[in-house]
Amino acid sequence: MGSRTRWAVAALLALVGCGQARGAGDRADAVLFLRSGNDVAVVDAGSGSPSFSGRATPSGDWSFVVRSVIHRGTTSLVGSDPRSGAELWRQDVGGRLVVKLASAASETVVLAPASQTHFNSGRRQTRLVIAGPGREEPRALILEGNFEPEAVSVDGSTLFVIRYLPALRPNRYQVRQVDIASGDVGAVYTPDAELQQSMGGKARVQVASADGTRLYTLYTLEEGHSEHAFIHTLALDELWAHCIDLPAGFTTDARTATGLALSPSGDRLYVANSSIGRLAEVDTRTLRVIRTAPLDIEHFGPTTAVHDGDSTLYVTSGSAVVTVDLESLTQTDSWLLDDEIRGLQVAAEAGRVYVGHRDEIAVLEAGTGEELDSIDPPGVETIGELGPVFPEVDPGQEVLDCAC
Repeated sequence: MGSRTRWAVAALLALVGCGQARGAGDRADAVLFLRSGNDVAVVDAGSGSPSFSGRATPSGDWSFVVRSVIHRGTTSLVGSDPRSGAELWRQDVGGRLVVKLASAASETVVLAPASQTHFNSGRRQTRLVIAGPGREEPRALILEGNFEPEAVSVDGSTLFVIRYLPALRPNRYQVRQVDIASGDVGAVYTPDAELQQSMGGKARVQVASADGTRLYTLYTLEEGHSEHAFIHTLALDELWAHCIDLPAGFTTDARTATGLALSPSGDRLYVANSSIGRLAEVDTRTLRVIRTAPLDIEHFGPTTAVHDGDSTLYVTSGSAVVTVDLESLTQTDSWLLDDEIRGLQVAAEAGRVYVGHRDEIAVLEAGTGEELDSIDPPGVETIGELGPVFPEVDPGQEVLDCAC
């Protein structure tokens, strides 16, 4: 699912009520990832039952989820395997803290004081704590200014942050990096001079690469009476940033009308906008848009884009799904479902598409869109999002090597 979120990203469930699955024999053996608010659930499609559910934060690739429990002046972190529910690690951290993000690549959890003012309200100083199984001891950071954590480098040495300016009345931002060992704040290397300036752009939607080395965020930026959209690319392994300009029109209803999806190897990024009915293909090696194509889908709700790991892109908006052949970048089919779509996962090897609705998951035949079954996981009342999952990279497939 093109995510959103930042990283973010960035993807949850109110866990009350009960239900049951029907027709389980028609289902593929898949693991479904659901989110709603601050809760997550991981559901086995075969049984229809959650292996994990509750208030937690998933790592970027869902390899672990982390719970935080505050008891008096201490926060206990518990990392679990979402597929089995088994506890992987446990760590106590001083202070009343909440989890801001979890990085699988560096086994790092970034926390902040539960009482810390929201960045939109302004603050002179930002307190963060770096913890997790990849660290012997938690590390407290006190940053002068208004910062929000964005991502952690693959080696765990650097925290990428968004700095909001002015600190007390934020209306602009800068991308910065923090050396975790020293606490020093510095610029991120980039060939784009404007990225060193403070900008008035707004983050709209986000997707991370499967291997955790890249983070892509759609921004829209007002310049005078015009506005343009670009993809902010952050390399978490090589510590650089770069902007990819999108064609005119991709600013339209950007927050709700845009879905982002990556190919398994990470060499292609797809940007779909349902408001203007356009699809853009980005070469992430050269960091340029290389193709665009029309997209016959209307903007009736949040838009998602999902790569099936092979040669098909699924784009959803409202209750509609369209399929796109990625060799020719042409639309091949469209399906209109009965209910609003909250998210989508694909099990291409089994020929199944799982579509999240408000209170159930529809199981569709990938080639035709025919509904084969539905899943109503026990204990799950409201589905906020479904996905994402990352297709595995073929060992013989060429991996991403940026030429920037």
